[in-house]
Amino acid sequence: MSRTKSPGVYLIENKVTGKRYVGSTTINLQQRWNDHKSGLRNNKHANIHLQRTWNKYGEESFVFSIIEQCTNVLEREKLGDDVFYIEDDKALAGLKKLLKLKDDES
Repeated sequence: MSRTKSPGVYLIENKVTGKRYVGSTTINLQQRWNDHKSGLRNNKHANIHLQRTWNKYGEESFVFSIIEQCTNVLEREKLGDDVFYIEDDKALAGLKKLLKLKDDES
């Protein structure tokens, strides 16, 4: 299975500021990224903070990456619905460790 064709947890990072938006999806990861870009390009994204930084720094300043791939929707739903910002590498490493621990509890 392609990594972008499954549900999971993802990261949108502003390469200029280093700010990170973490989200999760029950649809495939590529589709979620396309949905984010569509909203942002049309200045209609639900997250005003992400929209403002997108408007200020431009699309080329953002990168999308996968933190955790899930094999199915039920596995993704066990992660919860949290969406949050990660400010530094230590916090991101902690999130990845937490996701691994949740996976190990299954």
